[in-house]
Amino acid sequence: MANLSEENLRRITHLLPRLFEVINLATATEFNLFTQYGETEETLPELGAAEGAAERQQAETERQQAETERQRVAQLESLLAQYRDRFGNLLTRITERDRFTETRFLHQISTQK
Repeated sequence: MANLSEENLRRITHLLPRLFEVINLATATEFNLFTQYGETEETLPELGAAEGAAERQQAETERQQAETERQRVAQLESLLAQYRDRFGNLLTRITERDRFTETRFLHQISTQK
């Protein structure tokens, strides 16, 4: 999975409030139509359209949030793998150095006897 760039993450974060405004506007429009005109044959299509717009915007918001979260998890997993590799290599080098030091020390002791 490709990681989102920091710029794209900032854009998504910046646009989310506007998305919530659209959802609120659609919901408010639906409520105003219903309170002013009631649920009649003439208002049912508009009420349905307003409700559908709010539902679509809500679904899009949830999709974007889930995608952003997946991208962040992928970035963190990649970073974690890098740290595991680095620390694993470091641990291997330390272990090899310790073995070498121990071998050299034991050799010095054995040659002194």
